[in-house]
Amino acid sequence: MSNNLLPLSNLTSLEDALQGPKAVRESLTHQVYNKLRTAIVLSKLAPNTRLAQVEIAKQMGTSQAPVREALRQLERDGLVEYRPRSGTFVAELSGDKVFEVFSIRNMVECFAVRRAIVHFDGDKRDILNQLIEQMYRAADRDDLFTVVEYDLEFHRCLCRWAEHPALLNIWNPLYAQIQRYLIQTQRHHFPNLRDIAKTHKAIVEAMCEGNADEAARVIEEHVMQWARRELRNK
Repeated sequence: MSNNLLPLSNLTSLEDALQGPKAVRESLTHQVYNKLRTAIVLSKLAPNTRLAQVEIAKQMGTSQAPVREALRQLERDGLVEYRPRSGTFVAELSGDKVFEVFSIRNMVECFAVRRAIVHFDGDKRDILNQLIEQMYRAADRDDLFTVVEYDLEFHRCLCRWAEHPALLNIWNPLYAQIQRYLIQTQRHHFPNLRDIAKTHKAIVEAMCEGNADEAARVIEEHVMQWARRELRNK
């Protein structure tokens, strides 16, 4: 779960943002998708940056077809938007959109933890504790990108263990937007990244006690702080 892209200070163009090692086994579409997605999530491509298919294809040494499909997937992720007669641009991260995404996330995850706790056992506890331990280790390295990845994998586990496929069908498409927002804001709101891991420890403790109300309460407090902050800023 490492980030191999260039430091922000070194990025001056779309060409810079797309540089990096190619994964041999990845399809061309997946290569383009991953490069653009990571560049957007890490703010290496700013909101409203125009993403020209011809330029991207040239920089990545491919045809326009994989680029076109990658941009369609990014549009489904909510990371880019197509503007008629103008082209495709990096989507803005507006307060209204953040409030909407995190409100939906909260409803899904609170419902998920109430279902997941019914069949919660030692093996699942160990999985969550391992994710928390990885959060602590990443926090000690000041690696925000990895902290957020393990944070979201923790919540994905809860949705998966709810054994309700519709929950993941709702949650998964939100992932990229959640990740993008958290990476852009977590450092400001959590100067000590270890505090993020501590919140997840409280969720596990409540689940071990079979206290669904407390687990849901901690999740709501953790998730909705972002939505409420955007509401206050409106």
